[in-house]
Order: sequence, then C-alpha cells, then structure tokens
Amino acid sequence: MHILAKTTGAKVRASLSSATGLRRRNRMRKRRRAGFSLIEALVVLAISSVALVVIFSIGRSATDSGFRLGRAALAAADSEVALTDARTVMSSFLLIPKAVLRDPETQAINGSSISLEGEAVMMRSSACAPRGWRGRVRLAIESSRGQTRLMCQAGDARPVRLMVLPQQSGFIYSEDGVAWQNAWTNAPGPGAIGTPVPPLASEALYVGLLDPSGRGIVSALSTGLPQGWYVPNDQL
Repeated sequence: MHILAKTTGAKVRASLSSATGLRRRNRMRKRRRAGFSLIEALVVLAISSVALVVIFSIGRSATDSGFRLGRAALAAADSEVALTDARTVMSSFLLIPKAVLRDPETQAINGSSISLEGEAVMMRSSACAPRGWRGRVRLAIESSRGQTRLMCQAGDARPVRLMVLPQQSGFIYSEDGVAWQNAWTNAPGPGAIGTPVPPLASEALYVGLLDPSGRGIVSALSTGLPQGWYVPNDQL
C-alpha cells in the first residue's frame, strides 16, 4: 500500500512537472510571436522605403505637372496680351485721304513687308504707348539672336518688343480685301504736285501681319466719312 502511494505521488509530480514545462514553453512561444525577428524587421523597412519612394515620386510628379500647367497658362496669357497690343497698334494708324493730305512726311502711311509707319492715335494703352495721339508710330519686324520680333516705336521713345513672330512673317496690304501686295503708301508720288485733286471719297486699307502659313493678324483702317476731313474757315 505504501509502495502504491509512492508510485502515485511520483506520477502526479511528473504530470505537474510536465504541465508546468508545457506552460513555460507556450509562454515562450507567445513571447517569440509578440516580436519581430531581424529578417522580418528588414523586410518591413524595405517595404516601407519602397512605399515612401513611390509616394514622394507621385507628389513630385504632381508638383511638376502643376508648375508646367502654370507656366503654360502664363505663356498663353502673355501671348494673348501681345496679340492684343499688336492688333491695337495696327488699328490705330490714321488713314488720311490723298485729297486732304497736307503734310505727307508726317501724315502719310508708308508700309513695306517688314515695316509699317504712320501717324497714330492709340485707341487704348499698350506696351508700345499710352492711349491717345502719339505722332509717328513705327512697327518693324527685326531678327536678332535667332528670334523674329515685332518692335514698336512711338515718336522719339525707345523701341519696344511687342511679340515674338514666326520666321518669315511679314506685312501685306489691300484696299479691297481681295488683291494683296507687299508695299503700300498714300503719300503722293513724284510729280503729283499740280495734278488735279482726287474727289472726296471714303478709303479703306486692310493691313495683315501673317506668317508663312497665312495665320496672323488682319486690321482694317478707314478714312471715315468725308464731312469729318476738314473744318470750315468760319469755324476756325
């Protein structure tokens, strides 16, 4: 009986010892699962680095795209302003009929394929000159440093660049909008003195500034009605 008790006690102690060891091993396994191994930590760092690189590259691309769109918008706005200024100057020349042209040197319009000059009253302010009468105004196409530029000079002021033009751009002129030529003037020619004065009639002039493909600006000048060309002596 005594021997059976000893045997039973030994078995109980062995079972308790086995259970205790099992619990310890389970706790150790749980502790191991609660952390990361060195390899797992390196893998996580590598994935995080790749994710950060992707995020920053997307942000940089979006920023660059925003800057490109902003620059394109500013360039388009500048181009539109330049076109408006050029159109304003071209429409501001005074077309005086030959019948009442008294001072051709200051009043006549002289146009060639690379320049346009005449007396002008600016309809609005532009990069070339403020609004109002400006005296003689000259538009000229000049090439410099690989660029073709439209320059404007009002009176004795310094020439101002209005816009950059495509190469081989030039002025053309027409009195009816159908037949075009590369030069035009309303100044009297040699031997015109003493010839009969032409009848009072309205005149028109179309001025184009076109590139080789035919695209560009076309402005219309008009003398207006004859009754506005002179002032009776009793009103002076």
